[in-house]
Amino acid sequence: MSAPSQEAADNLSDWYQCSGLSLNPKKAEYIPFNYDPGPLSVGGTQVVPKKSFKFLGCYIQADLNWNRQVNETVKKMRRSAARIRVEGRNVGIRERKELYYAWVHSHVMCNAGAYLPLLGSNQMNDLQTAANAGIRAICRLPKRGQVPMTSIREQLRIP
Repeated sequence: MSAPSQEAADNLSDWYQCSGLSLNPKKAEYIPFNYDPGPLSVGGTQVVPKKSFKFLGCYIQADLNWNRQVNETVKKMRRSAARIRVEGRNVGIRERKELYYAWVHSHVMCNAGAYLPLLGSNQMNDLQTAANAGIRAICRLPKRGQVPMTSIREQLRIP
């Protein structure tokens, strides 16, 4: 008797064949959530389980954690804040604010409904700190140091 995951892979392969569709086993991948079934055989090709995958820009992890998604989002936000500092140096604060929404804030809002409600306080703090880097870039404030970020955000009307 085969494992349930192998049986599901075989059924899926059969369905593709009966439907007249071709299944490319070299591109096949799967992620087991909270168990380790080992590799599966799809069309004679061995498929090794993955720890995470990217689906529509959102990282899904086998351990159902959001660490990779948060880390990638923070990296993108910080890169975007640096980009505002460089490319926004010859424009006014209004234009830099528009760049913030397009380049920094958009990274949070992309897939936000999928993962923001599930984050812990440390992960939310990491995202807020990265967003603050963008706000500092808008106002041309130093990258580090004590600044009343809440009042600056309120003045700029940035959530």
